Amino acid sequence: MTRSVPVLVLAALVATGCRIDVTADAAFDVTGGAEVVLAVRIDGATLRELDALGVDPGLVALAELDPARGWRTERTVDADGGLVLAHRRDVPDGPALAAALGALDDGLAADDPALRVDLDVTTSRGGAVALAGTAGLTPPGTTGLAVDGTPVGPSGAALAALTAEAVRPVLRVTVPGPVRRHDGDRLEGRTVTWALPVGDVRPVTLTSGSAGWWRALPWVAATVAGVGAVAGWWRRRGRRSDPGAAVSPAG
Repeated sequence: MTRSVPVLVLAALVATGCRIDVTADAAFDVTGGAEVVLAVRIDGATLRELDALGVDPGLVALAELDPARGWRTERTVDADGGLVLAHRRDVPDGPALAAALGALDDGLAADDPALRVDLDVTTSRGGAVALAGTAGLTPPGTTGLAVDGTPVGPSGAALAALTAEAVRPVLRVTVPGPVRRHDGDRLEGRTVTWALPVGDVRPVTLTSGSAGWWRALPWVAATVAGVGAVAGWWRRRGRRSDPGAAVSPAG
């Protein structure tokens, strides 16, 4: 990530009526794996401001999301004309999820804005999940602009206040089993949402139970079907290669 990131974020902050939604989303399955998504939604007003500046909105990602690490990026325009940049990655288990979220601030400078998520996560193949840690958004420390070596624009507390007004960071976790305990702001079905502070971190905890055998049926059925297909192919191969399996002429 280049040092232009704080400049891009500041440009978004000062745009009239701007709004940037940053969501770190983790959806677990019954195998213990998960899909992690970092989504940045830039509203139409901010998008037009960035376009006027000739800035690629894709750089407002707050992280270095390397495709070599399994990240996939999608760009969509929603019904309100906002641009959604969704960065997706599949992980095999809880520790891998924690590592993926914890690496979102890798490669960023001290003054760069960053989503900082520090979690310990454990999962089971039955879909039970336990996570605990902290999360928050660090605002940019400077605009990144200088004239004759002198910084230009707001910094420190003023820039943090602008960020808090314009950026809404959220952590959202969906589990396959029933939620037993959480300290989030909202629970909808099996999804817990935490509104994250700007310039600070907050505790994040969640514990869920196993999903139940019926929720594992699609995964079990797919596994059985795959094994059955391989077994059927092997039997057909065996009959073709066995001379004794040839059918004798009638009569």
